[in-house]
Order: sequence, then C-alpha cells, then structure tokens
Amino acid sequence: MVVPPKVMRILMLPYKGQDGEFFMYRYAYFFTEEPKWILGDSVEAFED
Repeated sequence: MVVPPKVMRILMLPYKGQDGEFFMYRYAYFFTEEPKWILGDSVEAFED
C-alpha cells in the first residue's frame, strides 16, 4: 500500500517581467512529504 504524498498549492498572482512581458496568475504544486510504501505487520519480506 502507498500513503499518498502531502501536496501544497501556491497561487502566484499576475506580474510584469523584466522585459515588459505579462505573466497571468497560476498555481504551483509541490510535495511537502513524499509518498511512502507501507506494509502491515503480517507481511514478511521475501528473499530469493
């Protein structure tokens, strides 16, 4: 089983760049925690 990652969404408001270009609002997403594999205590490791 996989525990889903925790994700944060950031709103970047419109702004004007150095060369006069205009950037519309947009969202950036990033992981605050990575996804994790978990197994119950009843599962044993398999070795070859």
